Amino acid sequence: MKNKRFLACFAALVLLVVSLPLYSLATTYARVISKDVLYLRTNATTDSEAIGRYRTGTKVEVLYNGFRNWVRVRTPDGKTGYMYRKYLSNFTADESVKSGGTRYIKSANGGSVNFRQKASAQGKVIAQLRPGTKVTLLTAGKSWSQIWYNGKTGWIKTKYLSKTK
Repeated sequence: MKNKRFLACFAALVLLVVSLPLYSLATTYARVISKDVLYLRTNATTDSEAIGRYRTGTKVEVLYNGFRNWVRVRTPDGKTGYMYRKYLSNFTADESVKSGGTRYIKSANGGSVNFRQKASAQGKVIAQLRPGTKVTLLTAGKSWSQIWYNGKTGWIKTKYLSKTK
């Protein structure tokens, strides 16, 4: 009985170890969504040395996401360190091709567009944005896109975003 239990545990451990490299093939990125700048730290604590400052919209590669409030990242200038999780917006490598940069609100009828907490028409409205309002695109989706505006992250229908004013 003990041998069967041991073999079952050993087999489960082997499967876990074999599957880890497959998980790491899915590169994840994040964008900084801080009001001003976000510091890259040497350790996962605000008391540690700041080794870089990154503005909203900066794309970073997520190296490890298992800490409670911190994420280990690699920045565009090649530095690795820790950033505070609540100031990052995650998206996958496929989404990153379509995402990022400045966008402007557009409206078919010329009226304001709802900026929502969730990617849903039932999501609570954070604000109403007028056509021409400048926003930062975090994640582009077919129906809904995640944006950063005025220090807040939320969702807007993708059809109301434009690259030009």
